[in-house]
Amino acid sequence: MLTFILLVSIFLSLLAIYLLHIKQCYSFFKKLGINGPQPTFLLGNLADFVRTKRVSISIQNWTNQFGRIYGYFEGHTPVLVVSDPDLLHNIFIKHFSKFHSRRQFPLEDRRTTKGVHLFSATGDEWRRQRAIINPTFSPLKIKRMLPMIRDCMSIFINKLEETRNNASEGFDVYRLYKSLTMDLIWRCCFGLQTDMQNNPNHPYLKRSQEVFARENGTFLATLLAIFIPELQSFWIALHCWMNTIKAKLRTLLPLGDKFIADDPSEWLKDNVDHFIQKADLIQDTNHDHNENLIKSTDLIHLMLNAADKRFTDSDQV
Repeated sequence: MLTFILLVSIFLSLLAIYLLHIKQCYSFFKKLGINGPQPTFLLGNLADFVRTKRVSISIQNWTNQFGRIYGYFEGHTPVLVVSDPDLLHNIFIKHFSKFHSRRQFPLEDRRTTKGVHLFSATGDEWRRQRAIINPTFSPLKIKRMLPMIRDCMSIFINKLEETRNNASEGFDVYRLYKSLTMDLIWRCCFGLQTDMQNNPNHPYLKRSQEVFARENGTFLATLLAIFIPELQSFWIALHCWMNTIKAKLRTLLPLGDKFIADDPSEWLKDNVDHFIQKADLIQDTNHDHNENLIKSTDLIHLMLNAADKRFTDSDQV
């Protein structure tokens, strides 16, 4: 009994200390003299995002109210919003070396270098990936993508006209824009004609939408990572552990794949690997007689060429 009382006392003490820590976090911007919307304890300003259903709308409303520089809270994590052109010039140009990395996403593990993409890379790894991708957005490369972009836009205009004629009381144009965006990404990055705009049930389109859906199995873990960021490592480990268990159950149980949902992010990664391997195979067969690669201009081949060069340089060292 005494042990139980002692454990409860320790737990309550730690909880009180943590709640005091959260309360002190909300004075972060006040100490710096920065205005912003009043946060709610524990939630911060996330309730406003739920109310407006769009982060961009909340940001726009707060900018009109508090000006070009203000702060808000996600949970008890402070977020500074800057839309002043002069200050943005200093951030993106003069002091870019200090601001190149993006914020860490919930459930994103930066302790490993495996599978690190441009959005999550930091330091030298970010610079290396940025240097690889930069040629894709040169005027010449973008000009070569114009036929694919025009083709996608023609399909979009036709779908827009068709939907407008069939919907007498209006329609959701956002749904059409999502299909257009995914179609452009797959065309320009992978060179694949997916026909997502004519097929709303395309698996890659549906899985991409599921990544951001609230019904996604990672939604709860993402909220926990936002509200209790101090336990970020634990939430990441728990997320990976749950995904491993679900993957095993989907394989072992009869009809497991129908009743146990998998992680859409992992599904996309696994299936994108298929296209990367396919592109790598095509690249291996596109050698001339002098064993020099015929370089492609799309994003995936630029990255494959860079990976080959990196491994070659490592072997030489």
